[in-house]
Amino acid sequence: MSFSNSRPAVSRQATVFVVLMMTTALACGRGRGRDTERAAANATDRCTPTEGTLPADVIVEGWEGAYRLSLVRTGDEDQFVQGTLRLRPQVDSLRAILTIAGTIDTVSTIPLIGVASIDVESVGALRLGDLMSDDPIRPGVALVHGPGQIVLRLGSDANLREMPRFDGGYLSLFVRAADSAGFRGIWASGVVTQTASGWFCASRRG
Repeated sequence: MSFSNSRPAVSRQATVFVVLMMTTALACGRGRGRDTERAAANATDRCTPTEGTLPADVIVEGWEGAYRLSLVRTGDEDQFVQGTLRLRPQVDSLRAILTIAGTIDTVSTIPLIGVASIDVESVGALRLGDLMSDDPIRPGVALVHGPGQIVLRLGSDANLREMPRFDGGYLSLFVRAADSAGFRGIWASGVVTQTASGWFCASRRG
């Protein structure tokens, strides 16, 4: 009799344990969801439009490293995406830019290249080849530095050295401000004409 009477007690304890575990899991799930929403909201709060133009004395020395990259689309601040960006020096022999005539551009250079992991399509931008290409001949990211301008071109197809692109699809980040925490500006993408645009922030990681 004692053995028979113990079985319902064990069953009730197991039931209570399962209910507690399910309740805890649901609470944790809700908490993670709220944390994700708060993180997303904070990300857009930190990445705000940058006014003005890039100062002429800004240099890119020391810009190599890892960044958190945020893109926000104009007209809908809820349409944004975050990813990562890593920059490194381009090899010396490939820093010069070839013009469409095959000559050397004497004004602008590509001092840095890199890779980016980010869902650019989610904000209406074009993915032009491999953003994660680490090939210096066709890097996923190419930083173009000229007088008074710093532009990051995204996409290995847009950065193919043997075939400079002067028309067609593009996704470019135009730097408007920079400091020790990173750099910021505006972005634009399209095919010949602009189809999507907004602002971006690249914040140093670590």
